[in-house]
Amino acid sequence: MEKVLGTSKVGPKYRITLVKPVQTKLKVKIGDLVVFVEDEKGNIFLKVSKFT
Repeated sequence: MEKVLGTSKVGPKYRITLVKPVQTKLKVKIGDLVVFVEDEKGNIFLKVSKFT
């Protein structure tokens, strides 16, 4: 079952803002790399890569 955590509007230069529930769930910090991953069905997921 899918759960919507929020929405973001595409802004100038195609930028989006991660809404607070997504930031919290992914534990995103400033400087992290957000990775967009596509599966074999064409679904796109966000993952976070932490730099140390």
